[in-house]
Amino acid sequence: MKKTLIATVIAASMVSGCSMFGATEQTPATLNLKAQELSTQQYTNSSIQQVEQVRLIINSLFTESVPIYSDYAKHIETNQVGGQVSSALMMKESDEERDTFIADLKANKNDDYNAYIAFINDTYMDSIYKRSLKVGAEIAVQTLAFNKIDQSALLGELDFSQLGTEKDKLTLTTEQISVLNDTVYSLYQEYQYNKAAELIR
Repeated sequence: MKKTLIATVIAASMVSGCSMFGATEQTPATLNLKAQELSTQQYTNSSIQQVEQVRLIINSLFTESVPIYSDYAKHIETNQVGGQVSSALMMKESDEERDTFIADLKANKNDDYNAYIAFINDTYMDSIYKRSLKVGAEIAVQTLAFNKIDQSALLGELDFSQLGTEKDKLTLTTEQISVLNDTVYSLYQEYQYNKAAELIR
């Protein structure tokens, strides 16, 4: 699901000439730093109304998501083993992979499994999950909406003098989506999986 969500945006960015952040297998500390750094970049409105309608929502989602993931990264420090399991689980691409990972953990590393169960069931993590639920589904919706825009056609209608600036604006949004996918959307998916697997009590 994670790859499906972001792959469409990568394809769109390639068409429009936008750059893209790399692979998703990064530590929470690295991802948190990336989100913090990206949040310092100035957001400016696109002159293309069709694009800006979606960009504005994605930017709002990104702004709301940065402190959520920052709190998650800090929370890992309170239960490092549980946090490491959480981070590893979020890198899995399917529920089947998650099932295998959890089953192996429970069978062979029961202390780590118990640490993870404690981690995801404490009050603070519950608040982080609830905040991620508010934005998680909307991240997926707006990512798909952004991908459906024919960016190359719209850019082709601009004067040459506007082209570079507008591409930079699309690049920022694409990078925001990449970070959202790796951070709060991953938390959203982790919660959905844990709830379905009855790991959250």
